[in-house]
Amino acid sequence: MAKIDIANEIVEEFPDRGYEANQLTTDHTEKELIELQSLLRTERDQVVNETTPQSEVEDLTTDEIVQALVEGKVISGNFKLADPRTHYAENGFTLVGEQEKELPEQPSSRLIERVRAGFIVKA
Repeated sequence: MAKIDIANEIVEEFPDRGYEANQLTTDHTEKELIELQSLLRTERDQVVNETTPQSEVEDLTTDEIVQALVEGKVISGNFKLADPRTHYAENGFTLVGEQEKELPEQPSSRLIERVRAGFIVKA
């Protein structure tokens, strides 16, 4: 993976850090960027070790679920496609038809946007 791609992932994954991709590529080697990304993910995972129980997920609004996901909290409970005639697929996570699944521990910004848009909903 190219330095700029790693830098873009860092910027996308950690928007609250105020990183700029071009500046990251200027200031760091590819190896340093990989280490930084790993360190940031480890820090986030240590903070996130709280899981929202299923009963609480049922009471959350879509905006509250999206906010929890953006903050890096793990949301337990099944989710499904709002329209079972559609599908959603990305690396490591797929929903098809009537299928229900838990969201991944580290959902991508693309997946979070699908929840925000109502394309993926609580089951």
